[in-house]
Amino acid sequence: MLRTLTTIFILLFSLYSHAQWTDSINQAWEKTKETSQELLENGSSMTKQVIDDYFPAQSNTPARTKAQRLQEIWQPLLKKLDQGITTRRKIETAPSFALWGEDKDAVMEDYQELMSEVIVILQDPILENNRNHIQVLKKKIETLNTEVFALKEQRIIAPVEHKFETSKSDIDKKISSKKAQIRDYQNEISKLIKSFQVSLQEMGINLSSEQIEILLVRVDADNIMQMLTVLDILKDITQQLSQLLNDSQEDLLQARRYYGMHLILLEMVAHMQHHYLEHIDNIYIPKLDGIRNKTLMIQQNSKQGLNEDYSPSRIKVYRQNIKAQELTLKIIEIYVKQLEQQKTKIDAAQSKLKKDIELAQNTYNTVMISAELSHLLQSSIEAFNALQQIQIPDIIPFENIQMQKKYVELSRAIEN
Repeated sequence: MLRTLTTIFILLFSLYSHAQWTDSINQAWEKTKETSQELLENGSSMTKQVIDDYFPAQSNTPARTKAQRLQEIWQPLLKKLDQGITTRRKIETAPSFALWGEDKDAVMEDYQELMSEVIVILQDPILENNRNHIQVLKKKIETLNTEVFALKEQRIIAPVEHKFETSKSDIDKKISSKKAQIRDYQNEISKLIKSFQVSLQEMGINLSSEQIEILLVRVDADNIMQMLTVLDILKDITQQLSQLLNDSQEDLLQARRYYGMHLILLEMVAHMQHHYLEHIDNIYIPKLDGIRNKTLMIQQNSKQGLNEDYSPSRIKVYRQNIKAQELTLKIIEIYVKQLEQQKTKIDAAQSKLKKDIELAQNTYNTVMISAELSHLLQSSIEAFNALQQIQIPDIIPFENIQMQKKYVELSRAIEN
């Protein structure tokens, strides 16, 4: 009976969880993909000079298939998710305040840190390394361009021909060499952008090379790429966990474990989105506001200079400066508007995800109770079996028929 009840529960639970797991992750993925693609398509007119380069650079790395990536992260991920299940239980039992040991807030901090570690595991380092390598190449191009201008300045006073001093022809050769290096770096950047394009196409996101370049220089590029790559691999991971749940059949303890993992992954997605929203509010928009205020101050000086100067040449420069400043202010306005739109969409996605997490939490608690009940019933059945064995007396066969008859007579006498 217990096995039948357990099997029925697991089957019902598996059917529900497979649909719910797939829906919750796919909906988060589709929303993130839709939001990111809209953001990039609408932002194709932005200039790359508005935001400073925030991110450090690393070297390029060869590509891997998604199956290879899943194979690499699978065991570390399961280990980290098991730690998450343990930490999550500690949150429920930890005191609100503790003079010694961990209180609820301290355990919650551990849980938040653990989710950040899960995000790092799920991120695709190849795309991140390639993006950083593009930044390195661009900085090298900037350096080479500066060196080319310096050589051109030196060339003005250099002799046409000289045995000991650097001549114009010598400088021309150096300039030519540096320009060749610049072309090589530009070709390498084009290849990396094409690689990005292919990777995003595999995720179902179609962007032009120009849009890819905008993505890579956006202030929130790290957040966008993180959400895209994490949710992309998360779809496969959820499918694997769902299959493991179906395979667990009568093992409610394993079902509880897999569903606990799923719950942590949902909360990890919410954590990732919350982290992005915090960056928008506390870093990106304040940074843009700072640039806007600085530009307005410069523009005020430009307008003052324009009104006070009578030289046509200087007036022309002031007007060109004001036009450039207006362009910067316009781009900042677009940038802030798009970040706010992104925030609104992520807020809406979080509201939906919150309901999924609440349902997952409710189901996880149900599984926990069912597993505990299953364990209790199993213990009771084992106890009943043991009692049954105890209550059966040792039946010793009689040596002959006369002894058996006497035993029956005594039994009847006792009954009477």
